[in-house]
Amino acid sequence: MVNGLWHFSFTVSDLQRSIEFYCGLLGMQLRLCQDQNNEYTRKLVGYADANLKVAQLSLAGTSIGPSGHVLELVQFLHPIFPPNPPGTGRPNSATWHLRWRTFTPNTSA
Repeated sequence: MVNGLWHFSFTVSDLQRSIEFYCGLLGMQLRLCQDQNNEYTRKLVGYADANLKVAQLSLAGTSIGPSGHVLELVQFLHPIFPPNPPGTGRPNSATWHLRWRTFTPNTSA
């Protein structure tokens, strides 16, 4: 059963520009910005040579969920994906997701 939101995640082509948009224009707060160049990340995204920059953002004035952020922005430093042709709706990588927080009710009572 869903009982909350963990976070949203989007792949972006320019992490700094995206941070400026979400924080500067929409008023979100940057909580963490880090490079992810490790085996766990490579296995998670399915690219053996993956190297990512990741930013985690929260909403001002709201309670922070279990992950500490509501939006995760991911820029692939490697591999590099070509841009989508204008007017297409195809994603240019496989890493966007919405993660729910769930629980299983105790039905043994």
